[in-house]
Amino acid sequence: MDIFEEMQKYGHEELNLFYEPEFDLRAIVSIHNSNLGMAFGVTRLANYFFEDAAISDALKLAKNSTMSASILNCDLGGASSILINEDDCEKSEGYLRAYGRFLRSLGNRFCTMPDSGFTLKDMMFISKEFPNVIGQPEFYGSADPSYFIAYGALCGIKACANEAFASAILDKKRILVQGLTPAAIQLVKMLSNEGAEIIVTDRHYDNVKRLKDEISAIQIVRPDEYDAINVDIFVPCEAGGVVTEKYITDKRCKIVAGMAKMQLASDEVSDLMLKNGIIHAPGVVMNAAEAVVAFSEIFGYDDDHIKHHIEQISDIMGEILAQSRESGETPCAIAEKMASERLTVVHKLKKIFTGNINVN
Repeated sequence: MDIFEEMQKYGHEELNLFYEPEFDLRAIVSIHNSNLGMAFGVTRLANYFFEDAAISDALKLAKNSTMSASILNCDLGGASSILINEDDCEKSEGYLRAYGRFLRSLGNRFCTMPDSGFTLKDMMFISKEFPNVIGQPEFYGSADPSYFIAYGALCGIKACANEAFASAILDKKRILVQGLTPAAIQLVKMLSNEGAEIIVTDRHYDNVKRLKDEISAIQIVRPDEYDAINVDIFVPCEAGGVVTEKYITDKRCKIVAGMAKMQLASDEVSDLMLKNGIIHAPGVVMNAAEAVVAFSEIFGYDDDHIKHHIEQISDIMGEILAQSRESGETPCAIAEKMASERLTVVHKLKKIFTGNINVN
């Protein structure tokens, strides 16, 4: 793998590798674009056999964060962070704070919030060394940022349903949710309140059991069986690459709309969905609420403002799907084009000298 060639391919500004043998800490922080502001990205824990694969994922995730922030008019750049370790490794205070100290060296170029493998408690230890941690309880009271992220996904799903079924009503719709992340659990509760028939799957049975105890009406399928079930809407929320060519050609669903990052097994899957009449909600839009949460916390906006901003996802998704229907382009291509247009405008503005006056 030619790292600089990959960075050029995705348009990256910076790639940082951190290593602390005392705590077996191996971290990658990728900053894609900071034209719009401080670069925001999630922190995730994942096990990789090859470091090249981890770097490649970090670059892709960072670009996705840039697109999510831009498309929802958040003045944030895009970044990502991956810590390479076993999924069930012990994340000691030393491990987490060492990571925080590394992040501190980036100053205000980077801010982060938890993704797979991390909890809000983990982030609390990181924040002891690095202040730019999004989603700390003191900012939200009883509300968890995952609620807002799930709400954004619900807005996206309803927009897709309106395109596919001429109605955003989800009552009696058969919906499969793959991967019970904190945001996915919140989404399942919202979908249940909408009257949807919900099927869930997760590689950790304890996650499924806890949710089943709370919502008895949900159905459970094994992780190796979900792709043989016919549903109206497939909502991948955890593993990457789960939307395969076979899944699409088997026509197991009418809509793919999930929060999983890098959910498509290949770029060709996007074209295949369009060809087979399956509506796809681009991940950069489905996850855009993450950027809204970060942006709102940094600038001190309240919960009502956050929800109002997130609700723009419905209109943006509707516009993307309408353009796709009319032009024959994939929703992913249209979403990237929309996000890139704003980035280009702001990049041109940066060339104009403004002096030293601060703008609040």
